[in-house]
Amino acid sequence: MADTRLAEINAVAASTGDDPALDSLLLRLHTETACRRGGALALRPVDLDPEQCLILLREKGDTVRWQPVSPILMRHLQWHAEERGATGAGQLLRYRNGQPITYRRYDHLWVRIGEHLQWVYVQQISTHWLRHTTLTWVERNFGYAVAREYAGHSGGGSDAQSVTGVAAYNEHQLGNLQDPVSWGQYLLRPDFWNRTLENWQSELLAVSSMVVLSIYLRQRGSSQSKPVGAAHTSNGVDG
Repeated sequence: MADTRLAEINAVAASTGDDPALDSLLLRLHTETACRRGGALALRPVDLDPEQCLILLREKGDTVRWQPVSPILMRHLQWHAEERGATGAGQLLRYRNGQPITYRRYDHLWVRIGEHLQWVYVQQISTHWLRHTTLTWVERNFGYAVAREYAGHSGGGSDAQSVTGVAAYNEHQLGNLQDPVSWGQYLLRPDFWNRTLENWQSELLAVSSMVVLSIYLRQRGSSQSKPVGAAHTSNGVDG
């Protein structure tokens, strides 16, 4: 998603509805962290680490990770919790009356934004698009491995690859005045498999290099290395 369009979404959220402060905080949280809705709803005041500007995200598949945030976002999360009565292990994100928000807040938010921005309604933009946008930026600037960690997929797999890939693919589609595709449709496109095979190829090359180099390289004092003076043909079990 282009920066200008993201700015349009934030402008509508900040100027419409019954709780612009809450909606703006939600958009900022998802844009910075690429967290899922479930991760945001599970956030608690005790999950904030102001000193290191980290928040603890607990998402699907029992994944738990510390995610960096800006000092500005951290301050607003703290202010929100204090003003709306969120304490300890209770849910952080709340309405003005102190009640915890639910998934319905997201549904109403995007319906309202779609009423003001036709392209949001036509393309069915949702919170997941913010996640796509952030992960695509991370991948382009820091590489796939970092994007995978940022997405909460440290265990591997092609989930993060497909998340970042579909965002980039749809951006290209829209630039050519073509319809965007869903995540499921993208998995059937050659672009996804081309990206996936390139990633597998690079990982295979890295592992192969480690195997070959371990035959010839030594580290003095390491229990994982052959002795410095040992022959390359030594396998560690010679009698």
